[in-house]
Amino acid sequence: MESVDVKAKKDLMIARQDKIISEINDRIKILKSLYSLFKKEEDSICKALFEDLGKSHFEAYTTEIGIVLSDISLNIKNIKSWAKPREVPTPMTNFYGKSKIYTEPFGKALILGPWNYPFQNLICPMVAAIGAGNSVVLRPSISAPSMYRWFEKYLNNVFPEKYVEIIPFETPHEEVLARKYDFYFYTGGIKVGKIIARTAAENLAPCVLELGGKSPVIVDETANIKMAAKRIIWGKMINLGQTCIAPDYILVHNKVKQALLDKMVYYLNLWWGDKAKNPAPIGHIINDMHFERLEKMITNEHVFYGGKSNPRTKFIQPTILKDIGMDHPTMHEEIFGPILPVMSFDSLDEAINIVDQHKNPLSFYIFSSSKKNTRYLIKQVPAGGITVNDTLMHFANHHLNFGGIGESGIGNYHGKFGFDTFTHFKPVLYKNTLIDVPLRYPPYNGKLAFAKLFLK
Repeated sequence: MESVDVKAKKDLMIARQDKIISEINDRIKILKSLYSLFKKEEDSICKALFEDLGKSHFEAYTTEIGIVLSDISLNIKNIKSWAKPREVPTPMTNFYGKSKIYTEPFGKALILGPWNYPFQNLICPMVAAIGAGNSVVLRPSISAPSMYRWFEKYLNNVFPEKYVEIIPFETPHEEVLARKYDFYFYTGGIKVGKIIARTAAENLAPCVLELGGKSPVIVDETANIKMAAKRIIWGKMINLGQTCIAPDYILVHNKVKQALLDKMVYYLNLWWGDKAKNPAPIGHIINDMHFERLEKMITNEHVFYGGKSNPRTKFIQPTILKDIGMDHPTMHEEIFGPILPVMSFDSLDEAINIVDQHKNPLSFYIFSSSKKNTRYLIKQVPAGGITVNDTLMHFANHHLNFGGIGESGIGNYHGKFGFDTFTHFKPVLYKNTLIDVPLRYPPYNGKLAFAKLFLK
């Protein structure tokens, strides 16, 4: 008969094995199954995204499904090399020894997704977690109910629950957080992010918070105005502005302010105006609460373009506001909608002072043809990530880490960075038993000078 201690140890080992995917081939198998499922169900995913957010098939694929598929492909291709033990230098203080760093999963990871990109921002962290060997518990956003039901229908039937668990839609948030997890990953707003951080701290578990903030655009007098206008409007209006890294407000040099405004209006009319040829679908605001919040930001005296809205369809027209001040409603919080305030400056330091009033943005966009100005802005503005002469596109590079700083977030992921985030790097030192340097053993008389030769 087994002793109590032996049985307890076996139970502990079984419990841990239920929380991790130790074999790399098993991880790859799961990821390949995910890839096949998402390819097969592209239409049903797009249908759910259209029902929740009004996304076109093109936008749903390019901003959600396609990003997930490329992330899965990158993981499948590289997991074996990422997970391989890595030998590191061993100093003379550990002569004659060898040092290695091993990778191991944390265990069971809770991933809480947002409503604005309900597929991509839930599945990409999941891919990273599984690639690193963790099991996952998924909590999609209840504000995107069609996508939530899709996850319940398809993911629950594909994988063993010990590897991939979908929390039922009706489960209260308090019940979700009452369980203990080995890792917490949250994408959303600051208020809930702080709750997640406190919960993780109480369980002494690591957490990643992908939050948001007011991502500024600075357009200097050397910028290519046509390209700046085109890329700013595109980046702002994707998902009708409901993007955590969307351009939140523009700071433009007075010399080129009117030219930028005129060119932005040109592209708005070209793509979505009354006379646009084949106007692109642009979606709708997620719910009534956010619609009403955004409507209050539109002040008629500042409207340069747009300003119309329809509460029945929850649609707000792409809107440009000009000549606003820091006391304007759009400058009190992250906009998260198709409203674009424009302010002007005469010097870069003036623009930086405005940016500093909303410190540590998740993203920062610089439009300039001046290397000097660009270098100065990169150095002076702390931000989660920066794109020069474009918007959003740093997110699309899996070889760049994505995450915030300060109030815009903690931690990062994407590609190898995602694998590293969900991995505990376990250091192991191997020592030889044939050679034993006596310097560290008492008595220490006369040994200090020799010790200083090794430790300096």
